[in-house]
Amino acid sequence: MHGAAWMPSLLPLFHEIYPSVSINLIEQGDELLMQSLRSNDADLVVGGMTPGSQETSVELALEQLLLIVPRSFNLVPPWAYSGNSSKNPYEITPKQLQNLPLILPSAANDIGGITRQALEHFDICPQSVTTVSSMQTAAMLVSQNMGYLFTSPVFLGMQIEQLAPKIVYCTMKGIPDTRKIVAVYQPDTCKREMIERFIELLHTVVLPEQPGLFPLSD
Repeated sequence: MHGAAWMPSLLPLFHEIYPSVSINLIEQGDELLMQSLRSNDADLVVGGMTPGSQETSVELALEQLLLIVPRSFNLVPPWAYSGNSSKNPYEITPKQLQNLPLILPSAANDIGGITRQALEHFDICPQSVTTVSSMQTAAMLVSQNMGYLFTSPVFLGMQIEQLAPKIVYCTMKGIPDTRKIVAVYQPDTCKREMIERFIELLHTVVLPEQPGLFPLSD
């Protein structure tokens, strides 16, 4: 799910070091990526997944989580628009989300699971639910007033100019404000050296430049 945001800057760096290595980039939700790793269809997966005890994982960063809501829902007073951003979200209450349409990431995406937990915890009942697999598509649906979305600034970077005049960034007490991003691979892989170099580039060069990410130390 992070491929569109991270790979265009990461893969050229990796290719400079390993120019003869072919790459198959799989862009799926966290659950499907873990299935690909365990069936040996992927050498390395990166996301918010929970690794098993037999897999090697590296903690990379904490990823900010927040709500984006159509301005047309009138949850935020217009005077708050000018200072509103992912770094300065407006706090709303669970009651304000009652009976509003929801854009829900698919079950394969960890954020979809977090969203479901928040709805259950606060007993929030959406008017309707539109489930999508692409976080970019989900964000654009918010801009078309189709519903609110629990997401990360990482997924909004390429669309921010289109989204900015139509959405408002929100937070809500009691919902997770971050999730941990990890890299996971099989400990017995013959490609360990390349994988560790890939992770090093991701951790030290790419992630520090990404919005809504707080890199973790080794």
